[in-house]
Amino acid sequence: MSKFVDTGRRKAFIESFGPNYHKYHAASVESLSSKVLLLMIHDGASAVLCIRIFDLLNESDNTEPDGEDFLAWLENLILMTPPALQSIARQTRDAAMDEIARRNKEESPGGGQEIIIHRDDSLPLAFLEKALGCSKSIGLIQVPRYFQGSLMGGGTGKGTAWVCGKGLILTNHHVITARGATESAPSKDDFALQAKLAKVWFGYYDGDAPAGPPLEGWELVYADKDLDYALLKHPQAASLPAPLTIATGSPDTREAFCVNIVQHPLGMAKRIAIRNNLSNRIDGDVLYYYTDTQQGASGSPVCNDLWEVVALHRGFAFQGKGIYFQGKETAYSNQGVLMGAILRDLGNRGFNIP
Repeated sequence: MSKFVDTGRRKAFIESFGPNYHKYHAASVESLSSKVLLLMIHDGASAVLCIRIFDLLNESDNTEPDGEDFLAWLENLILMTPPALQSIARQTRDAAMDEIARRNKEESPGGGQEIIIHRDDSLPLAFLEKALGCSKSIGLIQVPRYFQGSLMGGGTGKGTAWVCGKGLILTNHHVITARGATESAPSKDDFALQAKLAKVWFGYYDGDAPAGPPLEGWELVYADKDLDYALLKHPQAASLPAPLTIATGSPDTREAFCVNIVQHPLGMAKRIAIRNNLSNRIDGDVLYYYTDTQQGASGSPVCNDLWEVVALHRGFAFQGKGIYFQGKETAYSNQGVLMGAILRDLGNRGFNIP
């Protein structure tokens, strides 16, 4: 498992500076942060403030205000800014990027035909390659419905599951429950039987139905209704794709970050949600976000831009009136249980995902 980073873009952004990141963290931030924070308090966030920071940096002989060095310095400054000034620090960073873009346009021989709006939201092409690789470990799960050991009518439950460890898959508790809102929950024995006889297809990319034989014969390892997870094990671990990487720690919610979801909506072929996919907030063990899902996406991995799993998707939530996203009011957001909470629960049961 790898260390969690609040956004893959920020990590890629900072790492792109190599040793400069550490150089300006040690030299510039420590020596100038108090002066810059005073400027923030006095002036707020503005292009004028950014120019004054440029002057401070020039006087320090630690860096030049040539764009990349300055932005690396500001990213470090944000990490060191007291919570009360976080909003101003981020606005200052955005204003600085606008100022740099303006200067670059004036100095560009070609007239400055390109521009980054606030922050660079582009991603390396490897992002798509990584997404495709991760999709191989995400599958459609169909769950039969049993009552007192006998097969019920009403079809099968459908959801999404993914490989989380050697021979292990994770999905939602309610996916294995496979009951409607007005139906009684299965007994403990029926729940385990439904898990055992569940069918999983990992290669369903197109068409109206999955092709090829599914994986069957699962063993229920652990499940928790409150955290809404079910962990299943297959006796032939080698028959499963490679496990996804699980992010550890909690996201930094001071700034919205992107979450990406590969899913099997409506029990159909895989789809990927990577547009309009900002997080909303964290409340306890639950991450809220605006990434699109449909019924059947339950159990999907919620991934950051490094394609590390940060949460287990479980459905939508009503968030009330007066909430706006992309300029439109919305009363709902999607939600998932943080992987940190699930891992802690498993640890308390004496089980660690290998």
